Amino acid sequence: MATRVQEGDLEPKMEALELMLSECPTSQIDFAVEDVEKLVPVSGALKQRLYASHNLATNRIIQAEPNMMIIHEAGQIDANNYIDASTNTIREIDHVAATAVGPSQEFTSGSPLEPARAALQEALGPYLRRAYLAGGGPGGAAAAAAGAVRA
Repeated sequence: MATRVQEGDLEPKMEALELMLSECPTSQIDFAVEDVEKLVPVSGALKQRLYASHNLATNRIIQAEPNMMIIHEAGQIDANNYIDASTNTIREIDHVAATAVGPSQEFTSGSPLEPARAALQEALGPYLRRAYLAGGGPGGAAAAAAGAVRA
């Protein structure tokens, strides 16, 4: 039978927990965190950290009204703030709920590649909406393809 880890012993175990959760499929993350909670005292801040690690490791796609955004290290400002490339804003992320929260702040890149990035984002927009929004997640691409084959 597993024993609970004491609060003071938690930090050395965080790397192992984060690695375990980073390997977990996104559809199973809630169940994995429940298992972790049986072994480790999980505060709200720790839960955010575990989900943030998972979301970043798996490049999770989250809801950021009016669109979706990808959690990726290239767009990471800090642990909870990411660049939403489609709206060129900085969004605060609630990693547990997998949503953007609060008002957005304008982001200015200043990079000479910005026009190319914006054009690529614009071109990919319809595909991302079709593949990820229509099907309700990454399986949406397969569902859309299956629907196209039947049509």
